[in-house]
Amino acid sequence: MSLFLKFCMFLLKGDEVTQRKSNVHILNRLYEHAKNLQAEERIIFIHEVINNIKELYINGKYDTVTWDPKKLQMFQLNLDRQASELKECIKTLKSRASTTQVGIRK
Repeated sequence: MSLFLKFCMFLLKGDEVTQRKSNVHILNRLYEHAKNLQAEERIIFIHEVINNIKELYINGKYDTVTWDPKKLQMFQLNLDRQASELKECIKTLKSRASTTQVGIRK
């Protein structure tokens, strides 16, 4: 398991990343919603958030931004890797859930 996934699992067990409230009120609602999710649902939530962040960088207009291109590329590659690993995790969770349901039906 990657270091990122270990960290995600650590956070999913209920530990807080930060105690501060976001200045963006829509984020406060999302974070409050995420607090009430089960671990599997949180993984899906994190996957969706990462994909949305990736979309911002793909569709955004950053002509006036002076980011270091190499650092930006590394950031985007890390987002891609994390999204890919979470997607595999979600597939595993769904596979386990369907196996459990089949076992219960028998």
